[in-house]
Amino acid sequence: MRTVLYLRHNDIARQIQLHSYYTGEARKAAGITPSFAARIQASDSENDIITRHMRTAILECSKLLSRYFSVCTTKEVEDDGSLTTEFHMQPPRNFPHECIPQLEDSMANYVAMRALQQWLAQNKPDEAVSVAEEVRAAANNMRETMSLRNRPHKNIQKRKRSIDI
Repeated sequence: MRTVLYLRHNDIARQIQLHSYYTGEARKAAGITPSFAARIQASDSENDIITRHMRTAILECSKLLSRYFSVCTTKEVEDDGSLTTEFHMQPPRNFPHECIPQLEDSMANYVAMRALQQWLAQNKPDEAVSVAEEVRAAANNMRETMSLRNRPHKNIQKRKRSIDI
C-alpha cells in the first residue's frame, strides 16, 4: 500500500523565520550589534533563498527515507500560491500506520532545522554550529520513527502437562 506524506513549505518557512528571529533577538540581548543580529533573522523577502535551502533539505530527507521505505519519490505541488512537497513511498507491511503523523512531524522538523542550518551558514557561519545538534537530533528522531515495526507474535497456547498416577 502506497503512502503519501506532505510537507507544506509555508509552515516550514514560518518555523525557520521564527527560530531565526528568536536566535537574532537572543544575540542582541547577549551584546551583539543589531546589524549582525539582523543578518541572522530571516524574513519574507528571503523566501526564495529559504525555499532553495528547503529543497536541498528535502532531498536529504528523501535519501534518509529511501533507506527504510521503498519507492520514495518526491513531487512538488503548487496550490493557491502555496508549495507542498509530496513524498510517495511504500512502507513495510509491518510499519504501524498510526505512526504516519509522527513521521510527518519529524520530517518537517528535520527539513526546517537543516534549512535553518544552511541559512545560518550562509549569513553567519558561527551560528550554524549551534543548530547542528538540533539537526542531528531531528535526523535521529526521524530514523527512530521509521524503524518502528509491529513485531509478529507467536500464537502458541500453553498446555498444562499433567501426570496421571
